[in-house]
Amino acid sequence: MSLFGLVHGSTQAASGWSLLVPELEKRGHPTVCVSLPNDPDASGTQYATVIANALPDSEQPPIIIAHSASGLFLPLVADQRPVSRLVFLAATIPQIDKSFLEQVRKNPDMLWPQLDRQRPCQRSRSSGSFPIPRLVLRKSRDGQSRRSD
Repeated sequence: MSLFGLVHGSTQAASGWSLLVPELEKRGHPTVCVSLPNDPDASGTQYATVIANALPDSEQPPIIIAHSASGLFLPLVADQRPVSRLVFLAATIPQIDKSFLEQVRKNPDMLWPQLDRQRPCQRSRSSGSFPIPRLVLRKSRDGQSRRSD
């Protein structure tokens, strides 16, 4: 069966997957709920490393499901370890050459309407959720995506 890595969003915790885990395990799928740190200075690569290191080796590469802002880290996880599938569950899909904040500024409706009146990183420090790092994917001359934090 497939190993599922479940990654919570920026205002949640790993416990948010508590209803899904028994359903997957009932069907024979092992699961790992990744708990992301709350580090305002961490880069997207550091969050991806936390995710990659949380997943044990298995016969088949894992299916990784990310919710909300954690979608930003999925391509970086795939850069660090083999994966079977990347699932963006109501998640932010990173755009090459744009940070998350640049994406939001260009399309503020991609999130909740109150975002422009809040400061996500300040709010996240007090709520215990992880802040959104400045992550940029760049396209190199050979057409391959490269990351920069």
